[in-house]
Amino acid sequence: MNNKLIAGLGVLTLTACQQNTDDIIIEDFESGTYANWTVEGDAFGATPATGSYTGQQPVTGFEGKHLANSFNNGDDSRGALTSKEFTIERDYINFLVGGGTHADTYIELLVEGKSVLQSRSLYESETLQWLTWDVKPYKGKKATIRIVDNQRGGWGHILIDQIEQGNKQKSVFMTDYTRTFEAKDKYLLIPVEDQATENKVQLSVDGTLIGEPMTIRIAQNKIDYWVPIAIEAYKGKKVTLTFAVAKTTDIGLAEIKQSAEYNFNYNEKYRPLYHFTPQYGWMNDPNGMVYLDGVFHLFYQYNPYGARWGNMHWGHTVSKDLVNWEYKPFVLAPDKLGAIFSGSAVIDHDNTAGFGKGAMVAIFTSAGDRQTQSIAYSLDGGKTFTKYEGNPVLTDANIIDFRDPKVFWHAPSKQWVMSLATTQTITFYGSKNLKEWTRLSEFGEGLGGHGGVWECPDLFPLTYEGKTKWVLFVSINPGGPNGGSATQYFIGNFDG
Repeated sequence: MNNKLIAGLGVLTLTACQQNTDDIIIEDFESGTYANWTVEGDAFGATPATGSYTGQQPVTGFEGKHLANSFNNGDDSRGALTSKEFTIERDYINFLVGGGTHADTYIELLVEGKSVLQSRSLYESETLQWLTWDVKPYKGKKATIRIVDNQRGGWGHILIDQIEQGNKQKSVFMTDYTRTFEAKDKYLLIPVEDQATENKVQLSVDGTLIGEPMTIRIAQNKIDYWVPIAIEAYKGKKVTLTFAVAKTTDIGLAEIKQSAEYNFNYNEKYRPLYHFTPQYGWMNDPNGMVYLDGVFHLFYQYNPYGARWGNMHWGHTVSKDLVNWEYKPFVLAPDKLGAIFSGSAVIDHDNTAGFGKGAMVAIFTSAGDRQTQSIAYSLDGGKTFTKYEGNPVLTDANIIDFRDPKVFWHAPSKQWVMSLATTQTITFYGSKNLKEWTRLSEFGEGLGGHGGVWECPDLFPLTYEGKTKWVLFVSINPGGPNGGSATQYFIGNFDG
């Protein structure tokens, strides 16, 4: 009798434990209604969606037949879903999410009326992925979930399905994942895989953000090469890398390490031996080519964190003979105005800008939400640059492709002249001080090739048979007559 009772109790206890580990469905939308939700606006429709709406790419990755999809009536519709109150009884809340990555399309957890967790799709995608909230601190408390779409325009929608409580994480994704080191060496070495997904990585020191986020393809399955982040200036301090998105399966996260040196294979089989190449990373347009005190300076578009286009900095190298080059650290890095696109550099012999006589001044495109023109100056022969606090110095909200300033001093008109690519023409601007610019004229409408966007202009004089002629170089990208990019030139007169 007693043995049977004990056995019976044992079975009952085991069953209770088993029940306590079962997932609890908060919402799977399979009822085909929003009976458990308060609906605001028109974004989510009157009932859950059965996939994609008209004009939407195919939606995949959801479970069953229904999901919440705020693309109802297109990307400009807005609205919200608020769940009924429930009690948090498990360690995690798992859910499927897709759609846009905008700050105004999100799913959030409110505990006792206060927003404690918020997430959105990690990538712009119509394929839903599992995300997980760790809700252990809130167990036993009352909560609600809100699904919000306050975004208009492209990818202004969110997809949600299969919201459930459980004691296991279903997502391999981690948001705002951090690795912290006490800086002891010269570099942090980051393992890169060229085919991996781009990841935004923010450097901070003792809790203070340093620079803008870097785009790095952290190794997921294999390590193709390593890139360095200089940390020597922060020795003895806590250096943290924060990854916007990471996966528990990414092999590179555990491989990040400090090093006193950075070694690379310069004598690669296919590396050019005569043409200039950086030690590592990606390069394209040469920028700011200038001569000062017996030294030629070459700046160039540079990605120090990968072998693909991105993270546009200005790299730097110097030479005394244009054949042998000495590598220098990059001088301009992305900032709140955007990436550092192409431009030029001048020597301000007469201190027209007020930075100092003989200052080297870089003029470049800041490529953020809009393309604008900015300047920076160097008082140490190009070793370091200080960005002008009044940047940008030239803007035009009506021109999208507004870039690649080439500047020179035009003595007859006593002003700096800028040639700037403006979509399908070159527009000329004048300035007395490199800070304030006036539109002078425009060239190119109906002339030359227009198979692609005009960019990277250069204007300079040449002497031919005793006469001065002006030459305007203009690149086309793409749209060259033989395919790809091309360069065209025009010969004429220029009076400033």
